[in-house]
Amino acid sequence: MQILEECKLMKVLEERFRDELSVLHDSEKQQGNGLFKIAEAATCHHLKKLLLEHIDQSESLVEKFAQIFTAFGEDATGKSCKFTAALMRSWNRSVVDFKDTSALDAAILAYAIKIEHYQNTSYGCLYEWAVQLGNREVARLLEELLVEEKSVIQALTDQAFLPCYLGVLKVTCISCDRYGHKISGIAELIGNGDCKPF
Repeated sequence: MQILEECKLMKVLEERFRDELSVLHDSEKQQGNGLFKIAEAATCHHLKKLLLEHIDQSESLVEKFAQIFTAFGEDATGKSCKFTAALMRSWNRSVVDFKDTSALDAAILAYAIKIEHYQNTSYGCLYEWAVQLGNREVARLLEELLVEEKSVIQALTDQAFLPCYLGVLKVTCISCDRYGHKISGIAELIGNGDCKPF
């Protein structure tokens, strides 16, 4: 009886894994598709360059998803990520609301970091589930994606300490674990500045 219950639980976990993987796949695609317009709106050339580079990274991540789906014996499904869709709408709205103000780059950067932390946390969860399911190949691929996501988050966090055009964004962050959890910050826009490091 206990073995039967454990099998049922593993089946439920496997189904949930597939659903979450599909949702995260859609999140990456949504971000990649909408990032160019947002990057073009950035006034700080450091931020613009970083976001444009991330478009290529997003395309690479989407391609790696194909390997994960194959390793898991699945085809990419049409699950949609409502969370990312809502964030992208807010992100685009902020670009309009803060146009021609010193807060524009800060708003763009804040939403970029927010989406990356959501995706990073999701990758961490899927990695742990893949380990529980005993799929080493999928776990390995997800661990690679975690490393890439962590690199993106670090680049965005570093960006937060650069004074951008028409404003300076100061962020105080609390340390995070391997998945980027427990990040919080206080942002303050002050003065004017160019795009030179502190």
